[in-house]
Amino acid sequence: MFFQPVNSTVGHHAEAVGEFQTLLPKLPKSKTRIAIREDIKRKFFTKSPSSSNSGEDKVFAPMKELCNFIRDNVSRRFARKPNQYQLRLVPNTHIKSDVSGGNFRIDACIGPSKPSDPLHVTDILVPMEFKKKRSTTSVPVNRLQIASAASHIMNDDVRRTFMFAITIEDDRVSLWYFSRSYTVKSDSFNYIEEQDLLVDILFSLMIATDEELGLDCRIQVQPPLKAEPEISNAYDKIQAPKKYIHELKDGANASRFFSTVTCISDFRTLYVSGRKTRVFKVIEVEKQGTTWEEKEGAKPMVLKDVWLGLNARTEKEIQDDLFKDIQTFSEKPDWKQDQHLSYIAKDTILQPHMAKFEDILQNQRYKDFFLLVQAESIGSPSKPVLGDARPPNPPIFEDMPIIGQGDTPQRSARSAHYQPSAQHREFNQTKNLKFVYRDFGQKKRCFFLFDEECTPVDCLPTVGDALKVLAQCIIALRLMFCAGWLHRDISAGNVMAVQDVNNQWKVKLGDLEYAKKFNSGLATSSDPKTGTPNFMAHEVLQRHYIQVGQDQETPAYATAAKSEGSDDDSDSERSTSMPSIARHVRHNYQHDLESIHWIVLWIITNRHGDSSSKDYAMELFPSTTKLELANGRSKAFAEDIRQPLRDCLPQALRGLAKTADNFRHQLYSQAKLRGREMRWQKEESYAFIHSYAIVAFDTFMAAGNGHEVKLVLPVVQKQSSAPEISLNTRGSMIPRHVQRPSSNKRSRARNDRGHPVIG
Repeated sequence: MFFQPVNSTVGHHAEAVGEFQTLLPKLPKSKTRIAIREDIKRKFFTKSPSSSNSGEDKVFAPMKELCNFIRDNVSRRFARKPNQYQLRLVPNTHIKSDVSGGNFRIDACIGPSKPSDPLHVTDILVPMEFKKKRSTTSVPVNRLQIASAASHIMNDDVRRTFMFAITIEDDRVSLWYFSRSYTVKSDSFNYIEEQDLLVDILFSLMIATDEELGLDCRIQVQPPLKAEPEISNAYDKIQAPKKYIHELKDGANASRFFSTVTCISDFRTLYVSGRKTRVFKVIEVEKQGTTWEEKEGAKPMVLKDVWLGLNARTEKEIQDDLFKDIQTFSEKPDWKQDQHLSYIAKDTILQPHMAKFEDILQNQRYKDFFLLVQAESIGSPSKPVLGDARPPNPPIFEDMPIIGQGDTPQRSARSAHYQPSAQHREFNQTKNLKFVYRDFGQKKRCFFLFDEECTPVDCLPTVGDALKVLAQCIIALRLMFCAGWLHRDISAGNVMAVQDVNNQWKVKLGDLEYAKKFNSGLATSSDPKTGTPNFMAHEVLQRHYIQVGQDQETPAYATAAKSEGSDDDSDSERSTSMPSIARHVRHNYQHDLESIHWIVLWIITNRHGDSSSKDYAMELFPSTTKLELANGRSKAFAEDIRQPLRDCLPQALRGLAKTADNFRHQLYSQAKLRGREMRWQKEESYAFIHSYAIVAFDTFMAAGNGHEVKLVLPVVQKQSSAPEISLNTRGSMIPRHVQRPSSNKRSRARNDRGHPVIG
């Protein structure tokens, strides 16, 4: 969240062009504009709202008249015509949303002259909130309401890339700008004394194009093509009544268009900023006259909509480079003697796996193990933060506790945020707080098109199906290992599967956004990245290696117990006492494999219908808003889990306990050995654990224990779309409920406190 002088807010973010620039304060004067200003001074807002005895509705009614007056004058006296939007007063209007939770209200908005009936969230281009009096109570409530409205609109209206908003408290006006990178609020100004500035702002909004008002030119709203048949799939989907047509360029500027059918994944964040990943089932369409019709021969596809850092490589670029490196490995004449496969090659028991791996490397069959990106579309970058913007001190919004409901980890790809702490701060608290700032980098919006709709591994029909797919995922990770690549975000939601013609489940490893070469040397981004803590490797979540050298061992459970009381200074002191190579945990090949181990435990303790293991599952996978390594999770990695599993698992699954514990033991032992020798950057040090992963899953599959146990699908609750506060039902900062704990997405950077309006 930033403050900024209002003149630079309008001039920079309105992207004025042509005569539109003459409407802004910093641009050359226009006699016509000056004349209009003088006319306005004699007609509108001659006294402050607080001095009036009328109610808010009447006090701010002149805002509509003022905008109409500006529109009429622009239409008659300027070359550039006004847009199609008008200001409407809607203080008691119910606002419709296609997503559960759209129950907010606003005082006014700029939107279509003929909006939907009832008013739909997509009709609100610029929301406005008014308060007749300015006080220590009314000001924060007004700001929370506009932030809540922005959160609703940016979440619900797929077209939005950014948006403006206006708040008025008595005679003070503030202009807001919300984007996926950050939020900026202008310094407030007295619109009675500085009416010219208010007029310039309204001028710019009345004449701005759709793109200048924050609508993505690649997306348009379209009513449903037809009544959709009921969709049967392995997990629940959220119906999307309002259709969106996405445009993707194909080749030499030709375009393909895809209409949304259903929303597969749209985890509602409390924050405007971040990655805001959405996944839709889509169908290709074409324009026939004035309507869109399904293209002949079109088949359902999947479209992923995500915001990435401006300089971040896209998933398709990463996937292409990964495949190039796998192909290079496969063409090496001596690849069977490669150090990555040394243990597999010399173990006679594993020779069938070596032969299968050789077959996979032929004719690019390795691509079958990954979810292939068929096409992509990259949008324009978001605006950079201006040099005169400054973080507010004290903050505008207080931190609120977020209570996770969590029977499951978040299945969606990620939202870049770190949940706020539960520390309470009064609205009128004026004490300045100490901040550690990060860069609020620009972002770009990307669309990725996939051929296949997949099922997450923990939503497959049976435990046996899940184990077969995870065994195939081990092969996918071995392909990446041999090519020198890390995935870095292995989770139950990213290990997916499709059924082949023989109804057999085949792995599709997706979400390569965070994948990188092992020794790439790429600098860490200043903006937070995310993952799923429940499946994160122990060392990554702990932020310390298990052992460093011969004499520096960090007991897993001891570190976890201390972490709740530690702070940044103590972390720094510990790190400076270590060798430089050990001060920061770098993701490695074993960390990807370890995530598979946690997925297995997640499935066998929390995905069957028997409640006997739920308590133990909560120890391993606690629902928490804090980024920390829970004590139970730490002990379950460092100590024997065979007996705890046998004690809690249903009878049919107890046979898996020994193999699960053996896999855990090898992961922990190898981490200690590698740390003792400080060989984290030696690729050959991961050859053994890759070979043992094959052994572990061979044992899982050979036993047949519990393979027939059915997996119970997660209960997906409808979510409130934006935060709510107890002060007023119109807007809020605390969710009514948090789905699967969406708070359980990790941030790789600290100090991003994640307010609803912070980047």
